[in-house]
Amino acid sequence: MATITVSAAALALTAATVVPVGATSEPPSSTATTTTPPPTVPPFTAGPTTSTTTVVTAPGQTTTTVAPSPAAGLLVLPDEPLGPEAMEVVNALYEARELLVVAQMDPDAPGLDQDLDAAYARSGQARGLMEALREELREGGLRVYPNPNSQWSLKIESVEFFHEPYQRSQIVACYVDTLVLYEPGGGPDGSDVIVNDEPVATLAEFTLIPEEGRWQLWHNRRISEELMGATRCAG
Repeated sequence: MATITVSAAALALTAATVVPVGATSEPPSSTATTTTPPPTVPPFTAGPTTSTTTVVTAPGQTTTTVAPSPAAGLLVLPDEPLGPEAMEVVNALYEARELLVVAQMDPDAPGLDQDLDAAYARSGQARGLMEALREELREGGLRVYPNPNSQWSLKIESVEFFHEPYQRSQIVACYVDTLVLYEPGGGPDGSDVIVNDEPVATLAEFTLIPEEGRWQLWHNRRISEELMGATRCAG
């Protein structure tokens, strides 16, 4: 299995994506709270601000050096190289997932709305879930930061194209959410407090449609139960 560490720049796309995937809701990466005094953590800015920048591609594909991104994750491709059209839609999905990370780090990040307009179909379920997630984070005063010891990952299982009843692509992928959910300034002394740092693995189906001259994420559908504490999907 070929593993790729990428950033939005490497994909020639806009800013980043991710969140736990769900059929009807897309909550913060974790929602459980601790029953004992939670550990405190330094602000995200005190942690790593770069990621590995070398892209190792599947056999027959080009190796590229990319700019570092704090929100970057791991994109794992099938052993058999994907064609140009399939890679285009996979790249679009990765961007949407990386943008999900950006939105959880700061739901009001500068330029985020424009980036979402480019990566998410405006009338789609996925965009609606994204907006609901952003509002939930604002109301709860919660944020995430990338786990410095384990990047989130998107392992592509299959890519299919359909033309009836409308043009679309469906990707089945295993998404491993390793983001750390925390409350900024939530400690008695004003320090940040971890709410949940347990990884979650979910197998999901992502539907993308061509809009505005590019592939955009339209729908998320979970096709397996979430595996709490797991760093890979079952099977």
